[in-house]
Amino acid sequence: MMLRPPTGSIDPRRDLREMRLRHPAALAMRSRIMRAGALLVSLAAVALAAAPLEAAQYPGRAETGWCCYSKRQCCDEAIALAQEASAANCEMAGGTPRPSGTRRGSCSWEWFQDEDGNTVYRCLSEAAIRCR
Repeated sequence: MMLRPPTGSIDPRRDLREMRLRHPAALAMRSRIMRAGALLVSLAAVALAAAPLEAAQYPGRAETGWCCYSKRQCCDEAIALAQEASAANCEMAGGTPRPSGTRRGSCSWEWFQDEDGNTVYRCLSEAAIRCR
């Protein structure tokens, strides 16, 4: 059984595209593009391998309960408690807490007025400190 090469396709534009893709200049360009892509991938891999490991973060959450007459004091206390919880989570994971460069944390609050008309706050906070 002898195989014959195809005599032509139905779409002559397809034949023209295939000829252009097989042209030596097109092949050389594709080869250059492939080499450049491989070079970029290898450089990225080397950069990632050589970069020092970034510190992990273990989130901590805290709630103050109905305690404070000042919203600022309530949030400061809640954030401090959340940072302590984050440090404890870091230590439980076998790391060392690194509080330098840590962002403050977030705070949300609820309030009500007591029988004397004073506003009392309850704060919820989340914070994450760096851990190595």
